[in-house]
Amino acid sequence: MNAHSGVNCCDSLGDSGAGDVLDWHAYVGPGQPVPDATRASMDGEHGGFGLEVDGHMWFEDGHAYEMTPDVATLTRRYVENQEDVLTAALQCGISGSVYTQITDVEHEVNGFFTYDRQVEKMDFGQVRDVNEEIIAGADGSGGEPPVVGPGTPGLAGVHAWAFDEGSGSVATDGVGDADAALTGTTWADGVAGGGLSFDGAGEADTGQALVRTDGSYSVSAWARLDVADDGFQTVVSQDTGSNSAFFLQYSGQDRRWAMSFVGTRALSPTTPEPGRWYHLTGVRDAEAGTLSLYVDGEKVASQDVCTAPDTEGPLVIGRGQYGGNEVDHLRGDVDDVRLFDRALSDEEVAELAAG
Repeated sequence: MNAHSGVNCCDSLGDSGAGDVLDWHAYVGPGQPVPDATRASMDGEHGGFGLEVDGHMWFEDGHAYEMTPDVATLTRRYVENQEDVLTAALQCGISGSVYTQITDVEHEVNGFFTYDRQVEKMDFGQVRDVNEEIIAGADGSGGEPPVVGPGTPGLAGVHAWAFDEGSGSVATDGVGDADAALTGTTWADGVAGGGLSFDGAGEADTGQALVRTDGSYSVSAWARLDVADDGFQTVVSQDTGSNSAFFLQYSGQDRRWAMSFVGTRALSPTTPEPGRWYHLTGVRDAEAGTLSLYVDGEKVASQDVCTAPDTEGPLVIGRGQYGGNEVDHLRGDVDDVRLFDRALSDEEVAELAAG
């Protein structure tokens, strides 16, 4: 009995705990739900890589969760995605996955075949090879948690931006060596001293990868929104070239604060008020396999996320990255952004938020 397919998705009201299967949907994913004492786990929907084939579409324009330009790229992304499925099986204990999808369906061009079933959109030899690798290698046993170092003690962080300059095109890193280049921003009043204001098109780009995203880390910031509508707005993220490794953000789909991976969000219980300052902290605990969100020093949500890849893109304040594009620009103000190379405790986050 699969009591709730897509328990983590969309307008879901959460996990009821019922049935025999814990089923996540994650695009592009795959999801990594961890089995519990009574339920196996699976990813019931993932992938969704698209390719348009002229003359074989339902109508002129197609849609997918991630579009690709040609057969070679589509095949590569499928293989990479399926390799992540095997990792989730070996390290997280998932027992099944469902790729989206067999054929294009109306405007969705994310099939193995075109809408009319006439064109093979991937190199099926590579598809078969990686699928057989999963069948042979996946035993659903899970793996040992990663060995995580203690990180740097204290609440100063390993990088920090106070935004007290008041002028110029650079925000100084007061702890490390990653000054942020400012584009499309203005100086403003902060929670204490100065702050930085974003108008929906700006960013503060450190130019460096500052977080080992396969390990434990924490990111905190004071943030104030101009508007809380159905648009996404990212406070802090780290680029990967494709999708941000993480998003400390406002989720417009949910109208909540969030600490997010693609396909997974730890959400605040209420919608933030425009014009009010909030202290946000996102914590990735690699040893526990969790992604947590704190608002004003209190833990408000946590999600199981078994693994995360290491990435090399720059840490950016004021926007995110999705499908290789710069997206989710902030409309509001930021102050006192700090980065930590470890998972902060509940007590440390409360102390940080208290000033």
